[in-house]
Amino acid sequence: MVLGVIGACFVTMFFHGLFHSLVLSEDKKYSFGTKHLMLSYFLCILQASLFVILKEPPFDLSTILTLVIFTALSLSFIVDINVHELPDCMTLITLLCAAGIILLNGYDNYIGELIITPIVCVILFAIAYFTEGFGIGDVKLAVPIMLLIPWVDYLNLYFCMFVPAALYGVSLWVRKKDIHQHFAFGPFMILGFFLTLVGFDPMVFFVH
Repeated sequence: MVLGVIGACFVTMFFHGLFHSLVLSEDKKYSFGTKHLMLSYFLCILQASLFVILKEPPFDLSTILTLVIFTALSLSFIVDINVHELPDCMTLITLLCAAGIILLNGYDNYIGELIITPIVCVILFAIAYFTEGFGIGDVKLAVPIMLLIPWVDYLNLYFCMFVPAALYGVSLWVRKKDIHQHFAFGPFMILGFFLTLVGFDPMVFFVH
């Protein structure tokens, strides 16, 4: 277990440095200071550690791709908070890793996700196009997130995304903050994805 956590943290830190220095640094808009850099490293390590501890996955290529996804999403989390934009390069990396995981595990195990994901994303795109409820970057990120979460867990995924986002939106309204300037949905998508991936079930609180 300890060696698995150390190995997972090493992988995420390696790819974090790679993505930050070679990909995000190419666009000054996505650059951030030392404080946020350390926070993104912390998010990488936290996700990797909890994933290994809670799921105990074999240290195979599928797990490595999952850790790379955690790295890309941690960087996207910080960027979206800073500039309210999800970097396409990180979303693309996430999508490619998701495709790799599906191929490694057999696409026939993802039939439900492959059918439902395009339908939901078309709906989200329509909402983003005709309203200001979502950004196009959110719709793009929804593709790999929904592909990697079993369709039977979509209710948990949506709960873990929308409930914290709604609570934060209410807090902005109470404090009379401009929601368009202070609200980014991407971090809540990433939070919901991770919580659902490691098996968090919010329905347990209502049953018990």
